[in-house]
Amino acid sequence: MNSLKGSRSSLYRAYLVPVILLACVACATLQDSENRFPRAYITNEEDLVGSWRFGGSRLLLKKDGGFTASDLFAKYFDCAKVDSGGEREKSGKGVWHGRESMGTSVVFLDFSDRCYATLSVGEQQGKIVLWDDLDSGEGELMIMISATE
Repeated sequence: MNSLKGSRSSLYRAYLVPVILLACVACATLQDSENRFPRAYITNEEDLVGSWRFGGSRLLLKKDGGFTASDLFAKYFDCAKVDSGGEREKSGKGVWHGRESMGTSVVFLDFSDRCYATLSVGEQQGKIVLWDDLDSGEGELMIMISATE
């Protein structure tokens, strides 16, 4: 019984932190008077399958729900290793899924080492993008575009 309770607690934390993050992103988007952020975009998972890139970061979202990331710079949560969360580059594999939250689609990445990340789906200049607002201190955005474009 305790292991079931522990796994529910871990699952709850794994999704609570990204939901809080999304709320913050949504607030920032609502106050985006300079149009810095991509427009909210609702889509289905099939439209997100494929290769994405940003600088040296690469992300492959597979149709079977798996993904492979290479040097993906994002905010990571609930990592199993102490002090390994936060904003950084990470490579690895895991499972992904999309869902609608607060008027936009969101991609949840669940790495096999129990690190989690979320990317918002947006539209910019007529193209679907995956993005994250980084805490670099300069308000930098990471905007991944389809590698086929």
